[in-house]
Amino acid sequence: MPVGIEKLKNLHTLSNFVVGKDNGSKIGDLMNLEFLRGRLCISSLENVLDVEDARRANLNGKKNLDALEIKWGSAPNDLQDASIAIDVLDCYDLGQL
Repeated sequence: MPVGIEKLKNLHTLSNFVVGKDNGSKIGDLMNLEFLRGRLCISSLENVLDVEDARRANLNGKKNLDALEIKWGSAPNDLQDASIAIDVLDCYDLGQL
């Protein structure tokens, strides 16, 4: 993802957001992108290391999203990774989208 995407507060369309590893884009970078609309795919969710960062993304607050697709690039490797994956899913009310 481009560096500084979180600063594009008036961004309306983002078809795919890739969660980066280490110093890459974090899912929390979506926090201030409140005008996103249409379809959004968030991929590489296996790179989310902090569930609080997933909550900061505030996907439930993005009222103009019609569809949300979430993708893991690989199955969780261990119990801790699986726990993070479940926590990421639990922090969103996906029925609202």
